[in-house]
Formats: sequence, C-alpha cells, structure tokens
Amino acid sequence: MNFLDLIDKYKLDTLEIDILKYLYKNIDIIKTIGVRKVSKENFTSTATVYKLVKKLGFDGYADMIYSIYYDRKNSQIENNMYDIIENQIIQVREDFLNILEEYRERRIIVTGMGFSQIVADYIHESLFLKGFRVTSKMHVQFLEKNYKSKVLLIVISHSGDTPRLVELAQKAKNNDISIISITGSKNNKINKLANIQVSIESNKFCGEAIIAFDLLTSSLK
Repeated sequence: MNFLDLIDKYKLDTLEIDILKYLYKNIDIIKTIGVRKVSKENFTSTATVYKLVKKLGFDGYADMIYSIYYDRKNSQIENNMYDIIENQIIQVREDFLNILEEYRERRIIVTGMGFSQIVADYIHESLFLKGFRVTSKMHVQFLEKNYKSKVLLIVISHSGDTPRLVELAQKAKNNDISIISITGSKNNKINKLANIQVSIESNKFCGEAIIAFDLLTSSLK
C-alpha cells in the first residue's frame, strides 16, 4: 500500500491526505494509535477517519492500520521515493522559500485543474495554516499589470501544457507577475513562463507533488 498510490487511486482530499501522512509518519507506533487519537491529532471526527477507512476499501480501522504497517515495513519504496524527490528539488529550494516569504503578507494565488486541483487545495491549506495570505480562487483581475509585485501565482499541472493554465501563466508573465510552476516534466509551456520551476518527473504526480511541497517548505513557520 504505497502512499502515492493511495492519493492517486482514490483522489483523496486534503484532510484525508493529512490523516494518511500522520499514520505513515508514526509508522513505528501505528499499531498503538487508536481512531480517537488519529481524529484528535488531525482536528477532525472519528466519523471522518472511518469514512477514509471505507473509501480505501477496508472493513475496519484495525484492518487499515495493520495493512499500512506491514506493507510499509516490508518495503523501502517510500524511503527511496523521498530521496529521489529531494534530488529533484534541491536546486530550487532556496529560491522557492525566498519568494514565498517575500509574498507572505501580499497575495498568493494557487491554481490547478482536474486532478492537479488536489495538489492546489493541499498547498492552499498548508500555506494558509502557516499564516500566508493565500487563495485558491482564480480572479483574473489579479493578473493585471497593476498587481505587479503584489501577487504570486502558483500553477500546478501534470503535463505543464493545460491550455487554460498556460493562458493564465502567459497573462501573468506578460504583466510581470511572479510565477511558480509545479509540473510533471521539465520541458513544458508553463515551466518556460515561470520564474521558479518545480519539476516532478513521475507517473504519480499528485502524491509526489505534495511530498515535494512538504519537503520544500519543511523549514517554514
């Protein structure tokens, strides 16, 4: 049961991803963690945890916990995966953090389409909880020239060539709005328009993009 497979296969929402991340982070003691503790640590209800259990196809909470524990213990995939992602993003980390801090009190717009919206929603909530002025609502007027140095646009696209997102990135570029791209390859239209490019070359884009973002922002407060 690979963490990335679960995100991509079941199209988990932000809260469900947070619950799974919590369980994987506490893998060594996962068998001692009850459903009430999981819900408390993730500021949600036990009903939400049980809903995730059913969504993943398990009969009960204990079935899910033991499956995660034994699959994780018998595999080094996640460890290798983190190393691979770390190597892909290490060169952009400093610039990525600097531009986020620069726009902390200004306005950050996070946008994606289709399955990439899962990543956009996750990034939006993560930055919001860290105190950033961020929105996932796309208002085209914020990409006009008079918002230069006032708005940062974060665009998420697996292909990097999604027509509507390319259009928005091009408009931002034309008006000197700063852009961060998070895409599934290095050579694509959105990357060519962005100031900072985060390229995650993988078939499990949503999961790995979320992990990449977490690694990039691990030092943010």
